Amino acid sequence: MALLKAVLKALDPPNGEVEFQYNPTKYQVQKALQWKQGDQKAADAPPLEFVQGQGRTVTMELFMDDYEDGKDVASRVEQLDKFTLVDAGNAKDASKARPPRVMFMWANKHSQFPAVIKTLNVTYTLFHEDGKPARATVSLTLQEWPDKPGGQNPTSMGSGGVRTHRVIAGETLDMIAYNELGAASRWKYIAELNNLDNPLAIQPGQHLVIAPLR
Repeated sequence: MALLKAVLKALDPPNGEVEFQYNPTKYQVQKALQWKQGDQKAADAPPLEFVQGQGRTVTMELFMDDYEDGKDVASRVEQLDKFTLVDAGNAKDASKARPPRVMFMWANKHSQFPAVIKTLNVTYTLFHEDGKPARATVSLTLQEWPDKPGGQNPTSMGSGGVRTHRVIAGETLDMIAYNELGAASRWKYIAELNNLDNPLAIQPGQHLVIAPLR
């Protein structure tokens, strides 16, 4: 069975993305609800009062392999680790700095999950002759970050707000803006959203974040 590529892309500073070879036997989606027991006395089962729902968590194992390329897989792990670090640039929508939000994408743009990293564990499983790590297994737990209330589909992991677009050969930023946002002139908005220094230099296979117009 061919390995399917998965990508974890930062939606806030520090920007960047990490690509995995992805072929898990399973991933786990957990949804928690908070209930409070009522104050009725002398009851075997007091009435319950709903307090609030909680975002989904997705737990999975991802695979990195740079053995055939002779590369050091630790460089990709280092980029992944940056997504767990607090960045002052993300304090604009909160009272204090925080790590970045991320978008997990698997196989196609319809399998997306906007989230933050809750836990990250890396196990190195193979090494090059010089001792550099060549393969790693990443155990990752993501906590849902909803862009809009009710915008999440637990099967497709799709978001009703923030999404991504995978660039195909021949596409330009104004074409993408027309198809995704309804006007070619909105290419500047996409360039700003993705911190593109040169909007003309987008490459096939590159993932661009697309968000509702502010």
